[in-house]
Amino acid sequence: LIAMARALLQCSTIIGLDEAMSSIDFATDAKIQTTIQEEFTQLLLLRVVYQLQTMINYNCLIILDKGRIAEFDMPPHLL
Repeated sequence: LIAMARALLQCSTIIGLDEAMSSIDFATDAKIQTTIQEEFTQLLLLRVVYQLQTMINYNCLIILDKGRIAEFDMPPHLL
């Protein structure tokens, strides 16, 4: 969360989150997702996720298989 606040204050253009919310409960994750959607609108967000609920809100998904891109499309086309 501190890194996200720092990125917001620095007006970063690219943010990478590697399973950043894995230890956070669903309600807190939902609040963080809302903040990301409202405050980080003009940047590239790269995020490693495993929960279906969080994937639906993104513009594009990259599905990796053994380190290679297996699929790349919008969430409705992949899920």
